[in-house]
Amino acid sequence: MLILAAGLTLVVGLWLAWPGEIIGWVYGKVQANIPAATPPAAGADAKPGSAGGDKEGKDGTEKKQEKVPDAELYARYGQTGDLFGGLNTLLAGIAGAAVLWAGYMQYHTMKKALADSEDERAHRYQQEFESFFFQLLQLSEATTSKLVYTRAGEETRKGSRALDKHAYEIHAAVKAGRLDDPAAVLEALVTHFMIDAYDRRPSLFGPHYRLIVQTFEYVARSTLAREDKCRYADIARGQIGEGAVLMLALYGLTAEGQALHPLIEEFNLLEHLHRRYRHAYKDALSLAYRSTAFGRTPNTAGATPMHSPSRSVKLDIRRRVAQRVADDKYEAQRTTSGLGGN
Repeated sequence: MLILAAGLTLVVGLWLAWPGEIIGWVYGKVQANIPAATPPAAGADAKPGSAGGDKEGKDGTEKKQEKVPDAELYARYGQTGDLFGGLNTLLAGIAGAAVLWAGYMQYHTMKKALADSEDERAHRYQQEFESFFFQLLQLSEATTSKLVYTRAGEETRKGSRALDKHAYEIHAAVKAGRLDDPAAVLEALVTHFMIDAYDRRPSLFGPHYRLIVQTFEYVARSTLAREDKCRYADIARGQIGEGAVLMLALYGLTAEGQALHPLIEEFNLLEHLHRRYRHAYKDALSLAYRSTAFGRTPNTAGATPMHSPSRSVKLDIRRRVAQRVADDKYEAQRTTSGLGGN
């Protein structure tokens, strides 16, 4: 820009100087290169010895020394000005280049301003999104803390522990039916969920699950990138216990929870289903949910396993046996106690 300004200053200075100084200098140079006219020999047109010849020669010399008329001066300046036609073209080209350069700089300035405005708008949107998102999580946590499980002779359980207990009672009831058909198992699960849990405390379960739906719908409908949506959804589902995931899956199969069904599949909400329920009911739940509901497909290319496959299988068997022993012990206590329902 400094070079462009200096060039324009020089051109303007030359333009202002040429009518006076430059034209006079050029005209002087031109006149110096023109051969001077040779005056006629004295007495060439007069008779020898005639006094008239000397007088005419003297008069001619006096005429050449007379002042040049203004019209002739203007004609000389006009002819000299024609020499600067090329300068006019140069000036027009420089002016055009200056206009193009100014337009180019203005375009980039506006483009940068627009990009900065878009970044600021996206940042402001994300701040507003996060503010409302975490408010929904706080409300969801508050409604979860109000959930209770009561049974005569047993400890009253609240919050996520109450959901875990409800899930286990549903599991125990379906297990007692000894059903083999996955469709029959699925129907029994939904029936016990509605009758034994949801319908007994609809004023507590209703707000709890509706807030979960609103939270994941808010994430799904946002304009965030897909990876950002998954990140916020992972934060939300991280607050759902493994036992409560079964309750969530069953609520999504009811008329009240039909809005939750596609969200379960979109955000893999059954990925952390308790291993007890995954082993017992995945075939049944797969009749109602696509495979995406049970988790993302991990990219294990080039990954180094932490344990050998044989060791993982042995550990899984030992965990199943321990879980079965704990379940049988609890069922024996329920049977011998003869306690009533909720």
